Amino acid sequence: MLQSTPTAVVFPGQGSQVPGMRDLVAAARPDLLEAVIDLVGEDPFPRIDDCTRFAQPAILCTSLAGWTRLCGQVDPAVLAGHSLGELSALAAAGALDEHDALRLVVLRGRLMAESGAAVGGGTMLALLGATPAQAAALAA
Repeated sequence: MLQSTPTAVVFPGQGSQVPGMRDLVAAARPDLLEAVIDLVGEDPFPRIDDCTRFAQPAILCTSLAGWTRLCGQVDPAVLAGHSLGELSALAAAGALDEHDALRLVVLRGRLMAESGAAVGGGTMLALLGATPAQAAALAA
């Protein structure tokens, strides 16, 4: 049933990965699972916490699988995304072909991982639910 209240769908960026993501993609969008394994060269889901090369394609596939599940249940007034989620939103809106979005995200994730390695093993840390004191301790 479609709701009458205007709804926005916001797609997440990196750092949103959780266990069980692969199961949603396998159930809702097996075509994307097959494509991401082919494009990455291996299944990225077991390695989503390793680096952007694996996390970003897995998150895009999961976002699009979730969108597939939502279709027909919501009629969003707007689709948006945070960082990587912008590409998920573009694909969900039909402004970017889903498989082109996946190819772009595979390249994006790989280049980000390579650039981090090129500057001495740089990395990114997502602080989820940390207090300011915990963040300061991690930055020290």
